[in-house]
Amino acid sequence: MRCRISVLLVFWGMIVLPGVGMAQSLPGQRLPDQKEDRGIRSGAFRIWPSFFFETRYDSNLFRANADDSIGPLAATIFRFIPGLQLRNPDATLVELFFAAQGDFRIYSASGSHAGTVESQKNLGGRAQARAQFFPRNFFQVFVEDSFERALQSRNQVDKATFTRLYNLAGGGIRLAPAPDALTFDLGYKFIRDTFEDFGSADISTHQFYLRSRWKFFPRTEAFLNADAAIRKYDSPVELGGVQIGNFSSTPVWVKGGLNGYITRRLFVTLDAGWGSSMHEEGASYNGVLADALVGYSLSKTLLVQGGYTRGFEESLFGNFFASDTVHANAQARLFRLVTLEASCRYGFIKYGRIEAAIPGYTYSENPRKDQLLGANATVGVDFVRYLGVNLGVDYTRVMTDFSSTYAGASGSVTDHGAFDKLEVFGNVVVRY
Repeated sequence: MRCRISVLLVFWGMIVLPGVGMAQSLPGQRLPDQKEDRGIRSGAFRIWPSFFFETRYDSNLFRANADDSIGPLAATIFRFIPGLQLRNPDATLVELFFAAQGDFRIYSASGSHAGTVESQKNLGGRAQARAQFFPRNFFQVFVEDSFERALQSRNQVDKATFTRLYNLAGGGIRLAPAPDALTFDLGYKFIRDTFEDFGSADISTHQFYLRSRWKFFPRTEAFLNADAAIRKYDSPVELGGVQIGNFSSTPVWVKGGLNGYITRRLFVTLDAGWGSSMHEEGASYNGVLADALVGYSLSKTLLVQGGYTRGFEESLFGNFFASDTVHANAQARLFRLVTLEASCRYGFIKYGRIEAAIPGYTYSENPRKDQLLGANATVGVDFVRYLGVNLGVDYTRVMTDFSSTYAGASGSVTDHGAFDKLEVFGNVVVRY
């Protein structure tokens, strides 16, 4: 049992369950896409094949701290990603969408731990399908399915990984009094999330949702979203017959607001709501959810934006974490060939309080509190219609005083939460 508890303590704080709860993707606008005129026309369908090759340098593959028993390990990663999309956008009876993408990765490193780094070699990918019946009618029906084998290294030097299998199946109905301006979606999703080497995090989710949208100006809409879910882990974490982790929950969240342009150049996202994680035991989140973003299009090829986001996510450590994030982004396109983008963000993250005392373990702080600093910049060049090259850099820093220490007969071991991570990459994209 000590081994299992130890593994959970080492990894709890780094796992976020995808697809459920208030997603941490940040709101914002993008420059107009230049890819829509690409693709192969085949009857009613348009097909977009692509191939992506990337070389990436990662200064800290396992997100280690310099004070850990094994410090940061660098790696060079080679990624090969073939992809395919197809859809029939002009359908009146059944509108279909399908997308698939592979992700083959090879890792290279030097030093005494090179074998562990290179063992991360793996094959991932994702696929998504959606069918919408009667897409131009007042009453519509839709079904969807998605699958992903997501590759992720652990935050401790280990040949085992956090590779996960994510499945989503769902469907619903849409009422569209005005298909392009006023819609109401009522749907259900079943989400199954399993880890290949970390079964303690396996979870099933039933999610029910309502989406309403009123587009009262051509580029401006009001919306109201409501969600409720039932989450249950496959196996509780117990100590001495008492459950100390993996508590089931029935979260709910509601948000409404405004999104779009309020002048020809000024756009905003303003929404607010309330959410509760409603865990059966231990800490639960109950509080405000919010997004506020302001952006300005200086021209059709230059925009800047910045904002604030408040939300929460399910976490194996402390049941949940709440985050407050400020972020900024700038995008520019030059001569229809060169795209520049830079972003930065700062987040304050607070986890739920751990109520159960685990013999032998101590925390430097409870509840855990982190500060997250991130920045990235990319330069993309489209040499010809079907060939592009991108260069970029990503930097992530987690600043926290949190650490967990296990004191046993053979001594003590401390795991630190703070780390720095620098990634430099270049890729070639071929698309038709």
